[in-house]
Amino acid sequence: MQNTIRLRIKENTKVNRKEILNALKEQFNNVKDVDYISQVYYNKTWFFTFKEDYNIQEIVNKRLSIESQDILIKDANNIVEFEYAIYTVGWLPHGTDKNVAKQFIEEKLKILNDFSTESVQDEYYKDKYQPNF
Repeated sequence: MQNTIRLRIKENTKVNRKEILNALKEQFNNVKDVDYISQVYYNKTWFFTFKEDYNIQEIVNKRLSIESQDILIKDANNIVEFEYAIYTVGWLPHGTDKNVAKQFIEEKLKILNDFSTESVQDEYYKDKYQPNF
């Protein structure tokens, strides 16, 4: 059973993971039930997946108050806003075996119908305006 909610943050507001978790804890006392957190669209859309035994219907369509804004909590299990999503692992600890990382990611994504993992060359990330350290 998918148990994911979506929060959309207003364009002119900045909130971070800690602020959202604190709001969930204070208003719904359900932080201990959060299993995964992800964000897309430059932190403007957040997805929270809860443990299987947590019923998200208790909070769906309620409002979460963060930083003087009320954010509508939506059920994200049936939302199809994009054909695909890309998650990037930007950094791994030195010496991490890429195959172990790939295996971990694929294990966590096994609930998806269609996904793939790929490695992107370092050159792709080089910014001509930033020094290459």
